[in-house]
Amino acid sequence: MAAEHETNSVELAMTATGHVEVHGALHIWEPAEQRLEFAFTTDQTALRELFDGLLEARAKQAG
Repeated sequence: MAAEHETNSVELAMTATGHVEVHGALHIWEPAEQRLEFAFTTDQTALRELFDGLLEARAKQAG
């Protein structure tokens, strides 16, 4: 069982070839605990859409 102090996280790391490695975890505690872990590699052109999507998801989660 996950500890309730876990937080959402997204980590970005640049590769030597100019790509971006993305790793993260999203946690929802109510009404039932859910956890999504993800990892993928993309090019830099996807960062704006990724960032906007994360902001939208955070706003929905906050209610």
